[in-house]
Amino acid sequence: MLQVWLNPISLIIASIGFVNNVLVIYTVFTSKVVKKVTKVYLLNLAIADILFLSRVLLLVAENFNKSWYCGLITCKLIQTLTLSACTACNFLVAIISIDRYIAICFPFIRNPLHTQKNAKISWICIWIVSISFQIPSAIYAKTFDQMNPAKNETITICRIDWPPHIRKLTFALNMFIGFFIPSALIAVFYTRIVLELLRFNCLAYANDLCRRSRSKAVMLSLTIVSCYFACWTPYWTVNCFLAFTMHESNKWTHLKSVYKICLIVAFTHSALNPILYVFLGDKFQKYYKKALKKRKSTLSALIAREES
Repeated sequence: MLQVWLNPISLIIASIGFVNNVLVIYTVFTSKVVKKVTKVYLLNLAIADILFLSRVLLLVAENFNKSWYCGLITCKLIQTLTLSACTACNFLVAIISIDRYIAICFPFIRNPLHTQKNAKISWICIWIVSISFQIPSAIYAKTFDQMNPAKNETITICRIDWPPHIRKLTFALNMFIGFFIPSALIAVFYTRIVLELLRFNCLAYANDLCRRSRSKAVMLSLTIVSCYFACWTPYWTVNCFLAFTMHESNKWTHLKSVYKICLIVAFTHSALNPILYVFLGDKFQKYYKKALKKRKSTLSALIAREES
């Protein structure tokens, strides 16, 4: 029953995500408005999202109980790239949160992330770290035959055949590096952003534009953080149980079904990223600039009035 609606939903989410991220890539290469350094982060995030969404092909093939026809090399490649993209996505979101924090909380200093050199170093390091931690996945990814009792035939599947001790160690490292560290950065810096926006005094003399702009910027920040944790926490939580549960147990079988649902939820984040960081990203900056501009003009008027 699960597979009846699991495949259509995962394909719909993946299709929306592919289209949205391709549009981001097109926008990055054609837009003259977006800053060059901002383009670097958005481009890498879109590429990481597309790679992670390609994992839906493995999920659909497994749900349909069809064989893997692409060979061992392709199996190793897609397992490694999609899992690397998962880590890269989280780190890129964390980098963007730091970038926004500096832009909002320290608007009058030069943002170190907005230099071509530092931006290049950032995304190269992110991909190197992400791929390096998935080398064990490339080593243990295998294609092997399995009996399909429903159709009474042998099929070939592509999976990572972890030795028990390697599985636990690798998962612990991946969860710490790929989830805990980015999550901590995202939570800390967006909390600082929200606190800075709430501390921002629009003054009684300013009109409602300042307050509305501030409220919208706060809501966008909270939406970004909420979407991130809502999409990724279930995925990593279930993975944690799978890593420390014996494959032979009934509990592991049930967890695999829950894992597929959580994986689709994680796909949703990659589909939403273009909306959160590109289409709404410009509005976020506009809201804050409007509030800041209105506050400055009001302060200038008050000072002029007092001097007169």
